[in-house]
Amino acid sequence: MICRLNLRRNKIGNEGAKALADFIKNHDTTITHLDLTRNCIGTDGGQALLDALSTTTRIVEFEIKYGNPISSKMGRIFEREIKANLQTN
Repeated sequence: MICRLNLRRNKIGNEGAKALADFIKNHDTTITHLDLTRNCIGTDGGQALLDALSTTTRIVEFEIKYGNPISSKMGRIFEREIKANLQTN
């Protein structure tokens, strides 16, 4: 069972982020901490991850802002999703 997944510095990009988001939405039941720092994830991959985070309340720690070309607005939305997950758990 995987609870903490550290994918830091793997350059997964948008396509990798979309695949990970699909996994989180459809198959994951255990991940609570996810680190995607420095992976070159842009707006498309970020949006896919936001969609996945909105379907789960398990993920309570999520790192993405550093080293990924996402907007500040998207970063704030990620923070709100995680804060909501913390309040649910």
